[in-house]
Amino acid sequence: MGMNDGNMKYCIQKILAKVFSKIYVLEFVLFCVFVVQSIYNLILSSGQTDFTISNCMMYLLGQNTHYYLIIAPMVIISLNGLTNFDTYSNYELVRFHNRKHYAWVRVGEVFFFCTVAVAIFALAAVFLYFPFCSSTQSWMVCNDFWIAVGLVIVQNALYSISEVGLVIAQMSMTILSLVATGLLLLLLKAYIRNKNLPTACVLVGNFAMHLMCHVNLIPSFEWIAPYSHTFLKYMDSEVELLANLLYWGVLIVILTALCICVIEKRDYVTDITFQGEQDI
Repeated sequence: MGMNDGNMKYCIQKILAKVFSKIYVLEFVLFCVFVVQSIYNLILSSGQTDFTISNCMMYLLGQNTHYYLIIAPMVIISLNGLTNFDTYSNYELVRFHNRKHYAWVRVGEVFFFCTVAVAIFALAAVFLYFPFCSSTQSWMVCNDFWIAVGLVIVQNALYSISEVGLVIAQMSMTILSLVATGLLLLLLKAYIRNKNLPTACVLVGNFAMHLMCHVNLIPSFEWIAPYSHTFLKYMDSEVELLANLLYWGVLIVILTALCICVIEKRDYVTDITFQGEQDI
C-alpha cells in the first residue's frame, strides 16, 4: 500500500526543514564563499578567456579536491541529523505503521535530500558565475580554456556531448555518489547506536578516498574505488560514462537493500533505553 498524502507531506516538510536548518544555511553561505573564491582563481588562471558557465560548473563539480574537501563533507554533516535513529524514530515508525514502509521512507529521505542539496548548490553557483561569464556562447566548453588553466576536467572523447549535457552528466554523478555515501551513513546509523561514530567513520573514509585520488595507493583496484567513477575526467568514452552510471546504480541498489534489511530488524524499544542512558 502506497504512502498516503499526509505521510508524503510529512516527509517533504521534514526534508525542507532540514534544508532550511541553521547548519545547512551556514554550509550554504560557506559554499557561496567557496564559489566566489573559485571565480577569483579562474580569472587569475585564464584572464577570463573562454570564461563560461559550463567551464565554471565543470571546474566546480569536476575537481577531486572540491568534491572531497568541500561538497561531500558539507552533505555528510547535514545528513548526520537526518539519518539519526532516536526516540523520535519510534513516533515515525508508529506513523508509518509498517517497518518496511518506514525503512523505504528513510532511504527516500536520503535520495531526496542529496538531490535537493546538490540542486541548490548548483543553482547558487550558476547565479554567482553568471555575471562574470561571456554573454555569448555562455555554455561553451573550450579545449583552449583547460589548456590555459592546466587542468583536465573533461576528456576529449566526451566532447561529442553538448555543453549542457556534460554539466548535467557531472552533476548526476555527483548526486549519485552523494546518495551512495548517504545510504552508507544511514546503514551505519541503523547498525551502530552511537550517533556520531558512523558520521566520523564516513568523513574519515571520504578524506581517505581523496588521498587515494592523488596518491593512487591501490592501482590494481582503481576500478573499484568510487573516485574513478565520479568525475568525467576519468571517463574516456560515452560507453564508459554509461558503465559508471551502472556502477552507481548497482552500488545504490545493494546499499538500499542492506538499509531496508537492517532498519526492519532494528530494535526500536532498546533505542529508547539507550537514548535515556545517554541523556543521563
